[in-house]
Amino acid sequence: MISFRKVKINSLQGKTLVHETSFEVVSAKIVGFYGPNGSGKSSLLKVLSGQVRDREVSGENWNDEMPIFDKNLSAKVRSQKILYIGSDFQTPFQISVRELLEMAKEANPSSQENISEVAESFGITSLLFRSFDEMSDGEKQRVMLARGIVQSPKWLVLDETFSKIDLDHSFHLIGELKKRAKNGLGIFIASHDLNLISEMVDDLWFIKNGRIVVSGSIEDVLTTENLKQLYPDRVVHVVRSPDNGKKKVIY
Repeated sequence: MISFRKVKINSLQGKTLVHETSFEVVSAKIVGFYGPNGSGKSSLLKVLSGQVRDREVSGENWNDEMPIFDKNLSAKVRSQKILYIGSDFQTPFQISVRELLEMAKEANPSSQENISEVAESFGITSLLFRSFDEMSDGEKQRVMLARGIVQSPKWLVLDETFSKIDLDHSFHLIGELKKRAKNGLGIFIASHDLNLISEMVDDLWFIKNGRIVVSGSIEDVLTTENLKQLYPDRVVHVVRSPDNGKKKVIY
């Protein structure tokens, strides 16, 4: 379980990025974060996963009774509980995809994931012996998702991690992540693509000006009325997909 207790996030200049909030989220769920640019999504996700170097944070953040804000907690131990993956990732030296995944495996000795099997299920077997730096941005994001699975944290935090992945691969990877969520993996995902989120998440949180505007099941939250709270000057419609009945946004 993830627990936030009266957490408030400021910039180093004192600007409030996320107003005081408290919540708990159980594992084996996929929770989506959506809101305008600068609404506080990334700040909240970075704090959830202990990425707090460029923030001033008050309150408590616990992951399965482990205090994520504890300064004595090593990055390696923290990443075994919760792992943050952003939209961009650079390696400090040339490294192959296979070597990157092997490093992820070594970061969590309790991981039972098989690198070759994960590579196959995530469609990156043909990339294993390529240099990470030489791949396209979309290929890098696919590799980083596989890396997250190989490292096998209890929670995976994805911050715009699908932003450069094409439609076909996105739907395939969503399926793979949903399988793992059913087996107990907790996932937080922020994306500006509501139609992608609607295919994936159990719960959805709308965030604006550093506040959680509404949260709950995607069925309850993804409505035209709630979207007006985020974008009062825009006309948007929520409709049902003729394919699977899930809610979609058109404008």
